[in-house]
Amino acid sequence: MTPMLRTRPASQRGIATILILLLTGLSLTAAVLGTVYYVRGTQEQGVSAHAMTQAQVKAWTGVEVVKTYLTNLDAAGVKTLAAATTSAPLSLTLTGLDGVAAKVVGSDSTTAPTQLTVEVTGTTADGTRAKSTSTVKVVYSVTAGSAGGSQTCGQLPKDALVFNGDVSYTGGNMDIVTSESLLDSVAVSGFLSISHGTKANASVCAKGDISISGGGIGDGAQIYSEGKITTQSMTAPVNVDIWGKEVDLQQGGGKYKSIRAGAFKANVVTVGGAVGTTIVGGMKQVDGKIIPPSAGVIVIKMADASKSEFAVDLAKNVSVSNGVITVTSATRLAGTGELPASFTLVFDSVYGGRIDVVVPSTADLLWGNDIYMKTNNIGMFATLKAFGNVEMYGSKIDLLQGGGNVSVLGNQSDLTVKNSSSIVGESYLVTKQGKNFVSTPTAFANLRTNVSNASPGLPGVPYCDTRVEPINVAGLKSQANYVFYFDASSGDPMLLIQNVKKSSGNELIPTGPYNLKTTDMRTIGGSAFLQCEWQNAHCARNAGTNKNTGWDFTGINAMPVGILWFDGPVMINGVVNSRTLFNGIWAVGQVTLTSSGHGPLYAPNFSTSSAICDGALYPDNLCDKSTIPSKFKKWTDSGGKERTGMPSGNMAILTDDGLKSSGWEVHGNIVLGKAVNFDGALTTVYGSMTVGANQSSTTTIGNGGVKIIRTGVSEDQDYAPGTGCTSTSGSGSGGTKASVMWSRYL
Repeated sequence: MTPMLRTRPASQRGIATILILLLTGLSLTAAVLGTVYYVRGTQEQGVSAHAMTQAQVKAWTGVEVVKTYLTNLDAAGVKTLAAATTSAPLSLTLTGLDGVAAKVVGSDSTTAPTQLTVEVTGTTADGTRAKSTSTVKVVYSVTAGSAGGSQTCGQLPKDALVFNGDVSYTGGNMDIVTSESLLDSVAVSGFLSISHGTKANASVCAKGDISISGGGIGDGAQIYSEGKITTQSMTAPVNVDIWGKEVDLQQGGGKYKSIRAGAFKANVVTVGGAVGTTIVGGMKQVDGKIIPPSAGVIVIKMADASKSEFAVDLAKNVSVSNGVITVTSATRLAGTGELPASFTLVFDSVYGGRIDVVVPSTADLLWGNDIYMKTNNIGMFATLKAFGNVEMYGSKIDLLQGGGNVSVLGNQSDLTVKNSSSIVGESYLVTKQGKNFVSTPTAFANLRTNVSNASPGLPGVPYCDTRVEPINVAGLKSQANYVFYFDASSGDPMLLIQNVKKSSGNELIPTGPYNLKTTDMRTIGGSAFLQCEWQNAHCARNAGTNKNTGWDFTGINAMPVGILWFDGPVMINGVVNSRTLFNGIWAVGQVTLTSSGHGPLYAPNFSTSSAICDGALYPDNLCDKSTIPSKFKKWTDSGGKERTGMPSGNMAILTDDGLKSSGWEVHGNIVLGKAVNFDGALTTVYGSMTVGANQSSTTTIGNGGVKIIRTGVSEDQDYAPGTGCTSTSGSGSGGTKASVMWSRYL
């Protein structure tokens, strides 16, 4: 037959073409009269044209809706449906579809992927004709994912405000509070200087030295440093706790809970010899062994090739027996070596410990190596401990314990000791008019001299955990809802929409991308969407031609709820009627929040589920719409504990670069790759802030300043996004795949 066709005249070849087209048309007509849904090999075939009745149309619509429903489940949801049987079916709720019902009647969960058998029924009746129904039996192939997107469930730093670098605080505010009476912490990886007339209402821990003058520090604050702490010409402190390597209090007066300084440098010794060193407090034994305190954190530096370091929490997973220390758990800080399970700490030398105090001062505890009290004013100390010597003009002390000499630079009567248990390891000396003489024990009431083992040991030095996790905002693009970027070829501003649904019908919004230069995005589906310039005008239509120029949102009149991602810097420059923005602002470049009129900024999880999930459009990766009212999604952390609110919803500002803010109120966490600038008016943050996650930065806090409020912030809100979360909510997008294997009418 083939050769005959090839030899036919050219004038007859058109007949064959017409015949083929006719046959094709007849085939399409036949397809319209019935629905064919089948699979050849692994390729899924679409549902063909309309069924013969309206009921069939509804049934086939239900087939597609169920498919979408299944793709919005996580592994737990798929497992729940897989328990259905013919005798115990599970009905599915298809919101917004009249006349459509579906139920799971069987499964094969032993296969991979899971196979779910679903019966979908369409029903119609118009009042004049009998009710019509049509049922389709469908087998879906379902591969479970992690609905809600992949995220790292890593906790943010425990401190309310972390600076990776040096900090100079010269004006404005620096208030870090958890309530009206409890101060939370600032962690600084470099030095901290507080000067001029400013007052820092915060507790602080710094790797470097701390210098405080001017307005001083808040009542009840903790000022800790791995270096030296110096105060001078500042407002007298109240109930402050000072702890460092060395302490120099040059201003007189004030009430301290404690003043502590000094530690031992010790060798870490195993059976094979010394394997590392550490700085530790505790008691020094006659044989040179150090018995560490029962609390605090020490850093052990190993002598291996990779220079391994470990942080050991002495209050956890540590036991001491006859000087042998056993550690069952430690945090690796550096290197690839191993920490020995058991070892001893052997004294090498004293590390720091000098304390200079200008009296009159009052402290519940004064404890160091060598203690020097300047001026001839009288100080009052409930307990004074010195591993080495004490030198003073005179003071009133309840309990005194020293390992060396006690010298009085003046009259013997200037020093009084109340507690008869007071002891020193050597002598009590009085220096008077340049002439030294050694007193006898009876010459000084309540103090025994030359007592063996009188040493009180040393307090150690604080460990300031200033570790920060680097961020990569570009790598978190998939977790955003609205992605603003520039077209690679034209440079036009573009918008990609993802993980966003309509509340009516629960349908996904078309992703786009949309060209903001040419597309009207002021409304979507009749609802206000992107409106700027203080009225119903386009947003970002004239955005810079590249990511270095960035995005300018001036006079925001409408902004969709959810996470906004920007390729490049972004500026929020005023909001109509000071409305609230319910957004996370994530940017590759700098984020600028100007002082132009605006309301507060709320990260999604720091708002309410109704404000985030019940609008015309909602972020599907954050919201669980399986119940009424809507809820924030839940997820399970690495310890198996269920948390509320996906970590991405906790972030108000996330940038690889820095932040410039004036006068904003931000509800949510802030993580900055580089520096921060608080200019103009006070910025208030309800959450936490990390500065310099990607690059050590010097920060100056001048006019304006920052106030961090931790009151009401839950543990669940202290998690940051990344990869690895598992959603336990019944609604979401991202991960699960569903396809039709076969179908037939019942």
